[in-house]
Amino acid sequence: MDEKGRRGVSNKVNYTYGGIFFVWDPEKAKSNMEKHAVSFKMAAEVFFDERSFISTDPFEEEERLRMIGRTEDGTMILFVVYVERLHDEVFVYRIISARKATRKEREQYGA
Repeated sequence: MDEKGRRGVSNKVNYTYGGIFFVWDPEKAKSNMEKHAVSFKMAAEVFFDERSFISTDPFEEEERLRMIGRTEDGTMILFVVYVERLHDEVFVYRIISARKATRKEREQYGA
């Protein structure tokens, strides 16, 4: 763990989708699926939505980003919180949470 209590990338699930590297905590992914019925693999799909909307997250301990975008099949608009990281000279996205977008978030997206 680092000085803020975060685990290193090696303790996370490594997933490659569309040539981009994603990582996440398997326990967090499980609890996210139980709570929101959205898998982190589904969340990775929104990174390829050309219309996705990105904003900063007010979380103070690390620089988090928020993305609103559609899944690859176009059936869901998701709200994803993530961090961009460089690990062993490889750029990765660490997915923190994902859920279906609220009505207001879908409107921001333009749906």
